[in-house]
This record gives sequence, structure tokens and C-alpha cells, in this order.
Amino acid sequence: MIVSTKWVETSICEERLVDTAQYLLKDLDGEKRLKVNLARSLARAKENNGKLLEGQAVFSAAGVHGGYEVCRKIVEANGGVCVMFKSQKKLANVPDSEILVLLSGDGPNDKKLWPKFQGMAQAAGKESAIYKSDWILEMAMNQEVVWSEKYNVESSR
Repeated sequence: MIVSTKWVETSICEERLVDTAQYLLKDLDGEKRLKVNLARSLARAKENNGKLLEGQAVFSAAGVHGGYEVCRKIVEANGGVCVMFKSQKKLANVPDSEILVLLSGDGPNDKKLWPKFQGMAQAAGKESAIYKSDWILEMAMNQEVVWSEKYNVESSR
């Protein structure tokens, strides 16, 4: 359930959690701007039950937009495992997902990691994707995993 900030304000003023029915968020402009349908996202979230990314390994470079901690929290809130990627030679304690994702910025330090990440995925017999953090944000908002070139860090330039 997604409520407006008015629900929080009212709950604080009344010093109790008020009924959410009259405070459900309705933001057609925001939905249009963010290309999200809240009703569909909520239905998917209920269906996913917090397990949208269950079995999915997501790695993060230090320079990812929004920061590693934010990305990690989003991944974990959706049932996935997020690991800071530095230069792993092999996979350790991560799910056996078909596609390994590296969330990355396009700065020189992150770019140095790309060949290492792709090599690690290849050695494990996995596909790899190097995505902007937009992927994880849109995935969480839409409650739907979409694999698309539009999220590739290299295509963002």
C-alpha cells in the first residue's frame, strides 16, 4: 500500500496510526512522469511478496549513482543479494542466477571493473549485464524485472 505524506502527518498529529483508506496515494502526474502505474505495481508487489529478485545476484561498483548502500537495500528489499564488486575472481556466497548484473557508474574507476566482471561471469558460464542504477529503481517501482539495453551504462553516453 502506498499512502500520501498526509497520512504520516495525520498519524503524528493524532499520535496513532490512522486508517489508510482516505490517504491512498493518487498521483497521475507522477505516474506519467515516471512511467509507472501504481495500481499495477501494487498488484505485482502483492504477487511478488518481496521476492521479485529471489535467486538474483546483483553486484555494485563503488561509483554507482545513488551509492552502494541504497542499491543494496533496494535489492535486498526485493529478495535479491547485492555484493560490492571490486575484482572477484570467482563467485562466492551468491545465488546461482542466469544473468549477473553489475550496477555501475561510468567513471574511470568503475570502468576498470567492467572487463573483470565480464570475465568472472564468463568463467562461471553466466551472462552479464552492466547497468545504470536506473534499472534497479525502475524494477522496484514497477515490480517487474526487465532486461533491456536501455539500462546499459555504455549506452547512457
